[in-house]
Amino acid sequence: MSVLAAFLVQPAEPSPSPSICCSDPTLPPPASLAETGYSPVINMFMDARMGRFSEGFSPNPTLSAHVAKAIVEGLQGENTPLGAEGYLPDFNRTIAALGKHYAGYGDPAGGLNSAAAAATNQTVQEVYLKPWRSFAWAGGRAVMASHQTTNGIPMHANRKMLTDQLRG
Repeated sequence: MSVLAAFLVQPAEPSPSPSICCSDPTLPPPASLAETGYSPVINMFMDARMGRFSEGFSPNPTLSAHVAKAIVEGLQGENTPLGAEGYLPDFNRTIAALGKHYAGYGDPAGGLNSAAAAATNQTVQEVYLKPWRSFAWAGGRAVMASHQTTNGIPMHANRKMLTDQLRG
């Protein structure tokens, strides 16, 4: 058994691999439904020293974009664009996808959680935002900002990334 297969079969801690699994849509919904699923975790980890490395899907932005889209569609159903037609088309069978942690979280200086992102603006645009675009185009409903500093600006105060790019 490969190391990857062993990790997927018996993870040492909760990881996103179980969230990729699909459920049977013919089964009745559970008795109590959450309104929001804290998934997908769209962390593009580039430094294996980071303690939360196992939370990400892949350092490959294309693969992470496909997985993010699939999770949104699995949680919310396909073709759930935002608009006046309602929050979600079938609230009894779907939950809102909340992507986290926006953006550039997986490349901290020195591999330390919460350290400033070591990524350049070009890397953020070309690598880290690719899966976030896929998440948004799939109709993801909510975003949790990351807690690091990117390009010298704390993410929670980063108007360019949170307002201009994310909402723009």
